[in-house]
Amino acid sequence: MDVYEIEVYGRIGLQRMAHKVLGKVMQKLYHVTMSDWDAEELMYEQVEYACIDAFMSFELGLKLFVVIAKSKWKEEGHPVRKYELNRIVRELRKHKRYKYALEVCEWMRVQDDIQLLSGDYAVYLDLITKVHGMNSAEKFFEDLPDRLKVQTTYTALLHTYVQHKDTAKAESLMEKMSDAVS
Repeated sequence: MDVYEIEVYGRIGLQRMAHKVLGKVMQKLYHVTMSDWDAEELMYEQVEYACIDAFMSFELGLKLFVVIAKSKWKEEGHPVRKYELNRIVRELRKHKRYKYALEVCEWMRVQDDIQLLSGDYAVYLDLITKVHGMNSAEKFFEDLPDRLKVQTTYTALLHTYVQHKDTAKAESLMEKMSDAVS
C-alpha cells in the first residue's frame, strides 16, 4: 500500500500526520488544548494554536494533493498533459511553494510519456537551488547530458551564482557559455 493512501492516515491526528508526512513537529500544550475554546475572547496561546493547526492543515492538504492526485489521475487512465503540469509548477512557484513545485518536476522527470526540454530543466535547476541550495544545483547541472547544457540551463545556473553573489563562479560560467556558443 502506498504510504500516502488515505487508509494509512485515516484516523491519526493532525500532529502525528504532520510529523509522518511533512517531518514537522507540532507542540500542542495540554493546557491550551483543554482550555475554554468557547470563551468570548481567546487567549494568545489559543490563537497561536489555531493558526498553527490551520497552517499545518494547509501544508498537509497541499502535500497530499500533489502526491496522491498526480498518481491517481494517471492510474485512472486520465491523460497527464505536460502543459498542465507546467502550469501547476508555475502557480506553485508564484506562491513560493518551491518544495511542492520541485516534487512535481521530479515526478515529471521519471514519467516515460513526458519529455522534458531544456527550459523545463532550467526551471528544475532553479527549484533545486531554492530547495536544496547552490551545491545541489551545480551537481544537477553537471549531471545533465550535454544536449541539455544549452543557453537556458546555463542561464539558470548563472542566475544561481548571481543570487548567491558568487562572482568568480559567474564569470567562469560566462566564459564556458561563450565557448559553448562559439
